[in-house]
Formats: sequence, C-alpha cells, structure tokens
Amino acid sequence: MQIDDNPQLSNITFNNLTHIGRGLRIKNNESLKNLNGMEKLSSVGNIYNEDKGYSISITNNKSLENYCGLNYLFTKGTYYKTVINSNRYNFGEKEMAEGNCSI
Repeated sequence: MQIDDNPQLSNITFNNLTHIGRGLRIKNNESLKNLNGMEKLSSVGNIYNEDKGYSISITNNKSLENYCGLNYLFTKGTYYKTVINSNRYNFGEKEMAEGNCSI
C-alpha cells in the first residue's frame, strides 16, 4: 500500500484495516500529522509468513508527529522491517514499546 505525494492529506482513516500483505509506504504528505486511523492494523508484509523484503516505510512527512495509530502493530503485531526518517518526529521500536508514540 502506498500513500504518497498528497500535500493536502491531513489524516488517514482505515478504521477496519487489519492486514497489509506486502509493504506499507507513507511518503511526502506535507500536512499529515498523525496515523490515528490505523489502530486495528496488526500485520504488514507477512503474506508468506517470512521476510520477503516488504517493509514499513514512513518518510518525508514534514508534519507527522503522532504514530499512536500504529501502536498495536508495533507492540503486538507482525512486521519485518521499518524505515522511519525525515518526518517531524521519528520514533524507534523501543520508543513505541515504551508508549512514546508522539511528541
């Protein structure tokens, strides 16, 4: 799933999305501040139940400061690789596990 190059996008609402079979990329969305519409997401990239190179990539979203919508995914879900950089706030897996998902 790719959510790219939407300068007016301010939120993402996939309230019933639970699985993404391949990768998730969120990139170049200047107005996006949070990922609160993705609370039920529990797996990304495990279509083969092994690492096939699919990743979660969240990059270059200049206003993004709140990842709490991905809390379940990062604390109890399944994923293989993350690339998170060049956002307003860039968290790591350790911060998410400690409940630090926003500034």
